[in-house]
Amino acid sequence: VYKAPVTAARDTIGMSFPAARVAPVIGYYRHSLTDEPLHLAYMVGRIVNVDGPRLVGMSERHYTSVSGRTHFELEALRTGRGRIRTWVDGSDTTLYVPVDAPLPAASFGEYAGSFYSEEADVAASILVENGKVVLFERPSDRVALSPIYADGFNADGSYVKFVRDSDGHVNGFLVTSGRARNVRFDRVKARTATRP
Repeated sequence: VYKAPVTAARDTIGMSFPAARVAPVIGYYRHSLTDEPLHLAYMVGRIVNVDGPRLVGMSERHYTSVSGRTHFELEALRTGRGRIRTWVDGSDTTLYVPVDAPLPAASFGEYAGSFYSEEADVAASILVENGKVVLFERPSDRVALSPIYADGFNADGSYVKFVRDSDGHVNGFLVTSGRARNVRFDRVKARTATRP
């Protein structure tokens, strides 16, 4: 009995490009309004959306979803990465801006501390437990934060973005959840005892 050799199906949808030509757009991005992450990588001649829908290459700078309704247009700069404009046919354009890759777990201690949001009138603590960043709100809400880009974390579908002062120290964070965008939490400074 003859058995024909089995070969993997070849992806023939969309164009493929040499790595050197698309390298300027590979990396991490965040949505300019919602902080939603976008991670583009290069695999076998194609740019891929690591955590999202499949991209079909129409040109080196223009990609669509498989249906062709969602578009991704990549800006190329002479130095560094450009922005990514996205739109669905008939809707407004949204913008993703380049960000750095997530920081190593060894640096997570920078985020730890007590924080307060005047806008939401809520206190929160950031802890590092077993190499993971955890957001703790009273009375007993705990949410593990998953790193998605430098200083950015996913918190069960919401986004937490830590902010730094001019010296590079973490001085607060912003939370985006649903329609609530960039709710600010400021680091609470330790109070020092004073004598009357």
